[in-house]
Amino acid sequence: MTDPPTDKLQPLRIRLTVVFLTALLIGPGLGAHLSGGDPENVRFLFGMPALYLWLVFTCLVMTSCILIAARTLWRDED
Repeated sequence: MTDPPTDKLQPLRIRLTVVFLTALLIGPGLGAHLSGGDPENVRFLFGMPALYLWLVFTCLVMTSCILIAARTLWRDED
């Protein structure tokens, strides 16, 4: 019986999955905490609402994960 081939990209797959799922889960949760739930008392960072900046950040993290996976993991080896 032959051993299955070792996959050099397996650690990258695991890391990208963990980072993507973490951003997906903490994006809305921490974002709701940042906004404080009070529309009268909005927190600002760098002149913009903190909730907006947090959601843009998590979106960039998830987009980066998808782009890295598209360029490295989802390639055909033909």
